[in-house]
Amino acid sequence: MPPLRPTGNRHPGNAAKLRPEGLFLPFEPEHPPDSMFQEPYIREIVYPLLARFTGLRPEFPAPDSNGVFISSVGFICYDPDDLNVRVASDCTIAFGVNLQYLRERNAYVVHEMGKPPDFVMEVASPSTAQNDIRTKPDIYQRIGIPEYWRFDPSGGEHYGQPLAGDRLVNGIYRPIELTIEPDGEIRGYSEALGLCICYNRNMLLFYDPAERRYLLNQTQSYSAYLESQAELAAAQARAQELEEQLRRRESPRKPEEGP
Repeated sequence: MPPLRPTGNRHPGNAAKLRPEGLFLPFEPEHPPDSMFQEPYIREIVYPLLARFTGLRPEFPAPDSNGVFISSVGFICYDPDDLNVRVASDCTIAFGVNLQYLRERNAYVVHEMGKPPDFVMEVASPSTAQNDIRTKPDIYQRIGIPEYWRFDPSGGEHYGQPLAGDRLVNGIYRPIELTIEPDGEIRGYSEALGLCICYNRNMLLFYDPAERRYLLNQTQSYSAYLESQAELAAAQARAQELEEQLRRRESPRKPEEGP
């Protein structure tokens, strides 16, 4: 595939970078001011999705681990003439794409992939919220991304609501219906992922309706690992104690000495 040479008007300091293999990459700006605020929330979103769709943990089924792109970094480039016409989401998912080429390209170039990503999500922060709710919906709609979700860890201080999702219907985003569970959890179904996306106590969770269980996030997974290790150590200690008791019972007794 020939290298894409960006054209058009750009800031002089924003020239695309050229890698040795001849692939042009978009200029990468400095991190946004709230990136450290968002990072722990993004990590807890990406981890269970990686586990679910790429089989990083055996307890999560992986229906198709080939060609599943899940990332919280990088750009979506959507202008075939200019790589610097791009947008970045906090979580991007695409199924059935060339992962090797994506890694080499270091960007999701829509016209080269032959399809837009299937799912994007943004995490609210003071500096990005207005862009997420006013500018990005039009961009993602124009690109043709089937689902666009927004998660506000503050409970709605930045987005006006803690959870929202839009689904592309005839080229236009329509709100995805959300329900409130008896425990107060807000839940909506993602057709793109086949999962329910849930907001509960400032946390974003993923629920598998087919398996009837939540996917473990990174914190929960580590807690489960520590618990399993403690249970294993306790079981090993019990087995060792029983083995010692059996050994004492089977050991020959010394004959009693006569008078």
